Amino acid sequence: MVVKATRNGDYTLDFEGVVRVDSTVLALALYAYRQAKAAGKELTLLAVPPGFMELVKLYGLETLLKPH
Repeated sequence: MVVKATRNGDYTLDFEGVVRVDSTVLALALYAYRQAKAAGKELTLLAVPPGFMELVKLYGLETLLKPH
């Protein structure tokens, strides 16, 4: 789903309804981030769950993956 969305120019990840995240979700977010940057766009993160931000901080990615 993320790959198809970024191919279509959609660089928004909406986490509404997500209650549990793991490193796979972080990897997908990083993929979307790289695709957005390559297109000269910004990745938008919506309704980000606390668990996701904990992983972002754990891996030191706060400057790349910021919720909007």
